[in-house]
Amino acid sequence: MKKVIVIVFLGLVFLGFNGCILYSNEPVGLIYSNVTKASPETRVVTNNVGSKIGVSKAHSILGLVATGDYGIARAASKAGITKISSVDIQVKNIILGIYTSYTIIVTGE
Repeated sequence: MKKVIVIVFLGLVFLGFNGCILYSNEPVGLIYSNVTKASPETRVVTNNVGSKIGVSKAHSILGLVATGDYGIARAASKAGITKISSVDIQVKNIILGIYTSYTIIVTGE
């Protein structure tokens, strides 16, 4: 009986996570993912990709504790960028969100 309960529970957990994955617009790995994409918050600009690169990060543990500043302004100011050319977002996820890292990558002059 315990075995049946465990199998049903794991099946429900898997279906719950599977629902989130099926409707995601990003590639998601259950064990590990490391994805970089263009930021949807920024419009395409006509500036050439600059020589400066600014990075800002935030981290989350178990979805319970999150810390960091991964804003575009923070990344630009760290690199001395005043004219932004592009903004990318990198998300690294390990084992269903036990550890997640968010990084903003800004290029410009």
